[in-house]
Amino acid sequence: MKRSILALGLTLISLASHAATVTVGEWTPVFKGIELATGQQVATVGTEPNLRLFCYRVDLTDPDIVLMGTPKCTNCGVFETLAQNTSGFLEESGVQVAINGGFYSDSFGPTDQPVGTPVSVRGLAFTKGIQVSAADDTTYATALLFAENNVPSLALNASAALDTTGVYTAISGNLPLLTNGVIAQNPIPNDRDPRTAVGISEDKRYLFLMTLDGRQAGWSDGADWYTTGEWLRRFGAYDGINVDGGGSTTIAMADCQGKAVRLNRPSFVAAYGRERNVGHNFGVYAAPLPSELKNLQVNAAGTSTTITWETDAEATTQVEYGTTSAYGSATPLDSRPKRKHVATITGLSQGSNYFFKAVSEGSAGTLAQECRFTTSTAESRTTLFGLN
Repeated sequence: MKRSILALGLTLISLASHAATVTVGEWTPVFKGIELATGQQVATVGTEPNLRLFCYRVDLTDPDIVLMGTPKCTNCGVFETLAQNTSGFLEESGVQVAINGGFYSDSFGPTDQPVGTPVSVRGLAFTKGIQVSAADDTTYATALLFAENNVPSLALNASAALDTTGVYTAISGNLPLLTNGVIAQNPIPNDRDPRTAVGISEDKRYLFLMTLDGRQAGWSDGADWYTTGEWLRRFGAYDGINVDGGGSTTIAMADCQGKAVRLNRPSFVAAYGRERNVGHNFGVYAAPLPSELKNLQVNAAGTSTTITWETDAEATTQVEYGTTSAYGSATPLDSRPKRKHVATITGLSQGSNYFFKAVSEGSAGTLAQECRFTTSTAESRTTLFGLN
């Protein structure tokens, strides 16, 4: 994982927007075929909102890219899916990036249902060629459809009459944000909320998965539909739809251990301390970026963590680490040339997140791989024998 991603230390391009300062981050590769960029709007007058955004750009022509939505529940009667938060969906399905997806029957209200509660998706939804939800809701009739080879198309009025032959993946929203590069007008002006949006580029090569945080003064205030479409277009989309937002808005990615790293600050987490369990999530399988190190393994305990890896040629051993992606600490350099490497970090805080970079220097140059780990809330102990 690149240190610039989570630190928001991307090189930014400044733009002018109304009376606010707008910055759009550069695209940074996070997986093969997937890049991440951030966006920010800083208000200069009281009438403009402060905004924070995250956006994935997915190369639909990459042969390793596979799209995935929440699967259909086959024994739920009239219900269609099981409620699950976005991070849980990412880890359970094994996708590399994920966002919350389409609207569902329990989208409205301050609370949500427990994990595994049967719910229904609003509008058309497909995953891996299986129809999860029919196009039977005129309020949620704007959909993005994808063939098995990931070629996308936009349906503005998805209904029962829509021909779904060849549809492999589909996600629906309540209205279009962009159509042929034109931003839709606001149905409700100044309705500022957290937003999640999905879009495609004009040449249909790229898929955009974007979140915009809201309801959090000092971080991000939220945006109306027009502003959301404006941001989706800034990131490169030509067509796009508004999907479930509010407290559901969540964007996550997998670390090197397959664990979910939530990038944004969902308003539901701010209010209730956990992600909302939603009826539909949307993710992408992707191959990892080429790694210079092999078989990187992490064994995290309460106050210590052991990290191991291998190199093809003999090299040194060291790990940089810290509670932010700027690191700040490092293990002692082991200058003995070796191919199997072991480094132990001590003095850590229990139940805390750490970023790290494993580094080996040798005849092949400097080799490195970045990732993160979470220490347990208590030390793991092995009982050697019992005491009376």
